[in-house]
Amino acid sequence: MKGIVIYKSKYGSTKQYAQWLAEDTGFDLYPLTACPKHLDGFDVIILAGSIHAGFVSIREYAAENWPSIKDKKVLVILTSGASNREVIRKVVEDSFPSNILNSVKVFPVGGRYVFNRMSFIDRNIIKMVAFFSKHQETKEGMLTEKDDVKRENLREVLDYLNIR
Repeated sequence: MKGIVIYKSKYGSTKQYAQWLAEDTGFDLYPLTACPKHLDGFDVIILAGSIHAGFVSIREYAAENWPSIKDKKVLVILTSGASNREVIRKVVEDSFPSNILNSVKVFPVGGRYVFNRMSFIDRNIIKMVAFFSKHQETKEGMLTEKDDVKRENLREVLDYLNIR
């Protein structure tokens, strides 16, 4: 099985997971900005991104390249500051058209939320979204720093790929 891990990382969490995946699988590793244009030689495509501002960061890449990767095993790895699986599911549904959503396997993994490392704009977006959130649990989760980037969070992905 030949695979590739393509990632888009803003603050480093997604990059760390992508590196761990490449080490554990032996797959090629590329940042989104430098990935090969043709993915014909790969059986497995892992797209790693984050949930940012209510959307999946790699959604445009997936949509643009879907015709050439749709017949491959495609996994989407998502880092997020959100812990609520229902919130993550809704963001994923809003980010991908149904033909992609029904054909990929999505794996939410833990993320990192460190406010003093975020840009001014990102901090204020989070505060604004939290302010308008209807659910107290979601609001509190958005305003609480955390670091849940752990290699063990990839266990489900590796099991799915029958690697271990």
